[in-house]
Amino acid sequence: MTSLTGREPARALRASLAAELTQFAKIPALTFVRCASHPAGAAYARQVSRGARRVGVPVAEQLLDEASTTAEAIGLVERLAADEQVEGIIVALPLPSPVDTASVVAAVPPSKDVDRITRAAIGAVLAGASKLAPGVATAVLRLLDYYKVPLAGRPVAVVGRSRGVGKPVALMLVERDATVTLCHSRTRDLAAVTSQADVLVSCVGHPGLITRDHVKPGAVVIDVGATYTAAGLQGDVDADGVAEVASAYSPVPGGVGPLTVYCLLENLLHLAREAQGG
Repeated sequence: MTSLTGREPARALRASLAAELTQFAKIPALTFVRCASHPAGAAYARQVSRGARRVGVPVAEQLLDEASTTAEAIGLVERLAADEQVEGIIVALPLPSPVDTASVVAAVPPSKDVDRITRAAIGAVLAGASKLAPGVATAVLRLLDYYKVPLAGRPVAVVGRSRGVGKPVALMLVERDATVTLCHSRTRDLAAVTSQADVLVSCVGHPGLITRDHVKPGAVVIDVGATYTAAGLQGDVDADGVAEVASAYSPVPGGVGPLTVYCLLENLLHLAREAQGG
């Protein structure tokens, strides 16, 4: 079975972004808004920050504690939105439990929405009116392209219907002429559906959800799941079982993740170019 690692395409994109950054009169800056006590948000920010440093992009963090209110979180995002020194904002999830996440995300202006998860940004993707898409979704397509996985006319199953990953991935695959089935928690007999797909993308965040029974022999499996457990970072896919039937598989960690970092930074540079007048 071929391992579809994201490190090589990530290195190529990193070099391209570093070269592009030299053309900027002002280096764009990125700010994370996240919960101070949640390990997943901290790990996400740490991973992106590491990649940003390698490219030359400064990153700052604004932390919310567990007592933070929705109004306080929105106020923080609005201050960052008004700050001309901040070209990009990423709201790392989950936020503190008292906070209304949807309201906070909605406060990020499209001009600074690096993760492309606001309604306006997703709407633009659905309408085919934007070159930018959520970083994870873009990374999935980049990974498939890098390994020359054919998509046109092929049956593809996407498991997970989140606004930031599942739905945009499905749409972007349709734009590549794939025949896409979008599955979710209420899909009856999930294995019966996914086992018909030549390409299977899982983005649920449920460790071990996808077993060998869910995979068509010879299929390509892209694992987008990323759940922090006592055993470490876990994907959606039972890698040992799936390895017995799949022709190729993207591992967790080391698959979509490294490429996602630079797809996000690519979005940042695009937004910064527009903000700085092209």
